[in-house]
Amino acid sequence: MARPWPRDLYGWSATTSFTAAVERGPTRPLKVAVRTETGLDAVEPHPQAAFAVRRTASLLRELGHDVREIPIPVACDEQTLTNWFAYTVGVGVSALMPPEGLDRLQPFTRHLVDTAAATSARDVVLTQAALARYTSAFLAALDEFDVALTPTTSGPPVPVGHYATRGAEGVFGLMLDWSCYTPWVNFSGQPAVSLPSYLDSDGLPYGVQLVGRPRHDAELLTPAKQWRTLLCGTRSTLPAGAGEL
Repeated sequence: MARPWPRDLYGWSATTSFTAAVERGPTRPLKVAVRTETGLDAVEPHPQAAFAVRRTASLLRELGHDVREIPIPVACDEQTLTNWFAYTVGVGVSALMPPEGLDRLQPFTRHLVDTAAATSARDVVLTQAALARYTSAFLAALDEFDVALTPTTSGPPVPVGHYATRGAEGVFGLMLDWSCYTPWVNFSGQPAVSLPSYLDSDGLPYGVQLVGRPRHDAELLTPAKQWRTLLCGTRSTLPAGAGEL
């Protein structure tokens, strides 16, 4: 977090430190892309998750930023993401765990290891190609913007035990339903930060995700500090109908 390192896959092009970027304020109005679509056919954002974004967008307009709502560039292919996650994690675990120790793994982790072992080289290549197309679509759609604004998650924090309701095979699908706004940032390597927006009437937190241009970490940290201060100073609960899309 202090600075980029030579081993980092994604570097940054700034000439200032992260600390200096946080301490200074934005020097010009920013172009902000707003998206609330999840990209999953069966998942809609919770009204309060949508409200967190709309509330933030309204505050940013008051600060003079150019805020525009955009459609999702490409739908989320759940199977592609599942294949990528299972193979990446499963291979990593297999490299660290001797075969005789696999029975000690948690059911979900063991499922990932078994899935990775059954994945062909062809499927790995096809998954990588699909993710490259997915990433390119997002980068192209956001090229004219300084920052993208989305919910951090599709809904409130899930209760303990939620991810065990569909067995080991269903864990990742439940994870993706809740965290569907963040995977594309992992693939593209863009800098991103989540900011607290407000607490609902039950005291559950809702946040928004800000995504910057590739290699422009400082340009994201600068407004993030200002906006976090603004959001924390104006927290509120959800007015009736405010989260309707």
